[in-house]
Amino acid sequence: MEGTLVGHDGSALPTSHFHVLPYDDERVRSIAVGMNRSFRAPLDTSGVVTLRFTGRNHEMESATVLVSPGDTIGVDVRLGTFPAQDSLDLKVFGTFNDFSYREETIPMQRRNDGTYAATVPSPGDSLTYGVLGTPPDGTQIDDLAYAGDGDYRPVVATPQDSTEIVYDPAAVPRSDAEPTVNFRDANSTAAEYARFTESLERRQEAFREATRSVEEREERKAISDTFDWSPSKNRLDDALETERPSEVKNAYRAAYLTYARPDSTVAKEALATIPASSPLWAMGRAFRRALYSTGDPGAHEAFIYEMLRKNPSDDVKPGALMTLLQQAAQKDQEEKQKLLFAWMESEYSDTPPARIARARYAPDRTIQVGKPVPDFEVAALQDTTKTFTTASFEGMYVLLDFWATWCGPCIEELPTLQTADSTYGDGNFTILSLSFDDARSTVTEFLEDRDMPWKHAFVEGGFRSEVADQFEVAGIPKPILIGPDGEIVATEADLRGEALLKTLDEHLGTDVGTATTN
Repeated sequence: MEGTLVGHDGSALPTSHFHVLPYDDERVRSIAVGMNRSFRAPLDTSGVVTLRFTGRNHEMESATVLVSPGDTIGVDVRLGTFPAQDSLDLKVFGTFNDFSYREETIPMQRRNDGTYAATVPSPGDSLTYGVLGTPPDGTQIDDLAYAGDGDYRPVVATPQDSTEIVYDPAAVPRSDAEPTVNFRDANSTAAEYARFTESLERRQEAFREATRSVEEREERKAISDTFDWSPSKNRLDDALETERPSEVKNAYRAAYLTYARPDSTVAKEALATIPASSPLWAMGRAFRRALYSTGDPGAHEAFIYEMLRKNPSDDVKPGALMTLLQQAAQKDQEEKQKLLFAWMESEYSDTPPARIARARYAPDRTIQVGKPVPDFEVAALQDTTKTFTTASFEGMYVLLDFWATWCGPCIEELPTLQTADSTYGDGNFTILSLSFDDARSTVTEFLEDRDMPWKHAFVEGGFRSEVADQFEVAGIPKPILIGPDGEIVATEADLRGEALLKTLDEHLGTDVGTATTN
């Protein structure tokens, strides 16, 4: 890998890096570039690789390339600046809170001169910090620490136990210059694959934009079902018709599965041509997209077991095992489910699929129908002096709705929640939505133009909170329906979409009662 990396104005950046991220390896290798502008370094890998380019006060650029042993990839990169922000909700994190984005961050206050300031603890001789709510590089700086993965954190001298940190938006460079990633050999395998994946990313963003502002589930589904993926499919067909090695064609198939919505023909072809042992299955959602787009995921159980035996990527295998667990649960195969869960706990207990499996399938899990709801206490969203507890809802049905404004599936549930609230909300039924957002203000602003008149709480720490542990929240949305006696009466799938209204009708019917919260 060789090339140049410069800032928006074409000049060298005091601190900049390029990063190598193989899909089949969790390691990220970062190579410093800095003031000499140029770099040359071995990639030490082959296959599908994402290259990222970063520099202080500049937006990251990336390219996904296909690398063969012996290749030399030449690329010249110009980074762009961050866009200006109309309003800022800033918080400081750093050495004083172990660099946590969620816990014990300190809000910054806007001053009359347009700058923002916060006083933070600084028990040592220096403070390393970042700013949430804007590019975290900060503008008050004596030195700079590289935190890995393209994150740069300012360091300031701190002769006293507390230090005022000032952020000046006017000191951040701004430019309309477009970022560029130019391959020196435009016809190389790496460059052609980069253009293909870039076109897929653009089409994926168009899909997201088309569905982003639509709240109605059926309307979102209609857009999803009719969205035109033909430009991406045509590019895939062109790539497959060109004379290329089979492993290169498979890399194109895997990229298409990762970004696009494949039809059953593409999915079946991928499962037939990409071996179960291939590291290409580690690309994003390639495996699950292929499996479920066939229309019959259960028919590929033998392929999944072969993947578990032969695939080298520990990114792939926990997800494959989770698929078998889900299928066993759907078929009420209890003994098989127990064996698969034990396998997951034994081999992949620290992975995200294992955390989800524990919440859904652990035999001794807390959140199950018939068990008492855990005692909890959460602060109300807007009036933080008010709390909701288990006792607040004694004698009535309450739907606990764990969600966040950034969660697309959570937003899709809103129309059904609104129907449930309007139908049953005047009686002994209520909804408590518990937000896992990073900031209260994010939720309050979201609610300003939304019809969500029920109760709201904010969970400090989100997935890392005590509440998340109590309710085994490994993913959202997670709905839980509690009965008047404090027992859990329904969870998860029975409370999603139209199933929610059916479940409520079974428990409430037309007798909505007269209980009210404490």
